[in-house]
Amino acid sequence: MKISIISTCTGSKAHEVPNQLTLADFQAGKAHFEARRREVASFGLSAGCMYTGEHHVHLMRGVAAARASGHQVDVHIISAGFGVLAENDEIVPYDATFNDMEKHDCIEWGRELRIPERVQEILSEPADMSLVLLSEKYLNAANVDAIKEVAGPTWAICASSAVKRFSPSIQKVPLVQADTKRFHTTMIGLKGAVAALVLAARNPLAELRSLSSDPRQLSLL
Repeated sequence: MKISIISTCTGSKAHEVPNQLTLADFQAGKAHFEARRREVASFGLSAGCMYTGEHHVHLMRGVAAARASGHQVDVHIISAGFGVLAENDEIVPYDATFNDMEKHDCIEWGRELRIPERVQEILSEPADMSLVLLSEKYLNAANVDAIKEVAGPTWAICASSAVKRFSPSIQKVPLVQADTKRFHTTMIGLKGAVAALVLAARNPLAELRSLSSDPRQLSLL
């Protein structure tokens, strides 16, 4: 089974250095950015290894389980600095997040990074199952409200307040605060924790169909 995932970066990273890149460095032009990146190049890691936040750690545990079961899993990570990253793209330490931005700033900077375009491209590629795991500010950056068509079965695991932002072509698994106790995690880590359990299931696609038709099935994961 081919599984495609669109997830978010995290504030916690494997390398955090005093002269790490900031949002201003990304916005100052290519020459400045490249010069700054060279300063911290020795701390570079793949995107999959750089992020160490709760959401990402949960998710990658599920990704590992799915791969061990023979599934092909492509992980894409939305970064407020680098745009849409593939899991194996090398990045350097930085401090930039959409969570600190107002909605219109998320939208404008997301466009500058071509995030909506890349997200649409990813969801237009054939897959047996696609997962969208984005928080509110990252939904703004990706302009998910404009996504009307997808190439294959797609689910958004999201806060219940975000359900209305997705078109009918995308199924939803809504999460609420009470779910954090059930899965022993925080609201920040919840999407990753639920995704991990789905990915580790014997039949991830059937698991998602069950959850989207009856969110109460979350308690059975």
